[in-house]
Amino acid sequence: MSLEALLLLNNADYVQQAHMEYIKSYTDCVVMQAFQKVSEKRRKYWKSQRKTLQQLLSWASSEGSVGTMLCQALRQPLTQHVQKYAHLLKALRSTLDEHHPAQERVMEAVTLFENLQSFMSQALDQAVTTQALWHSLSSRMRDVLCTPAHRLLQDSQDIPVVVTPLRAERVLLFDDALVLLQVRRIIVRWGSGIRN
Repeated sequence: MSLEALLLLNNADYVQQAHMEYIKSYTDCVVMQAFQKVSEKRRKYWKSQRKTLQQLLSWASSEGSVGTMLCQALRQPLTQHVQKYAHLLKALRSTLDEHHPAQERVMEAVTLFENLQSFMSQALDQAVTTQALWHSLSSRMRDVLCTPAHRLLQDSQDIPVVVTPLRAERVLLFDDALVLLQVRRIIVRWGSGIRN
């Protein structure tokens, strides 16, 4: 079997796309607090299975909630999987002669997996930050703003921003909207092209 026959090299962009779709679905679940909701709905079951879950996730912190542990159970293997592929591809690249016919495909696959690692890190960070935001908002605001597609890019509480001219107590910049939170109102300005 030749190197060119490997799916990872021959169709690296399809492999990357499949990973990106999984990451998007996973981060949507994180944003919507799906793991916490599942653990709350089945509290008795998860309470009885907590030790088994801790044994399964021996590398994870046992301090957090069951929802957090479930979240880690899906995140850690994916992260390790992508890191392993990137490492294996880099090792393969270093063993090939620079004139080997598969060298270019290996280089492309290495670049794709490095980009995938970067995408995954950013997507997971944004999802966790967005999920944490929901706890700081009233239920009325959560009902308006909490959707799987929203990703918080910036919160005026985290950076020194003057919002007085806007007459807003807080400004939230999402990837698709600018939100001005006032005492009794929420002003949402939807936009296209806000995504970075």
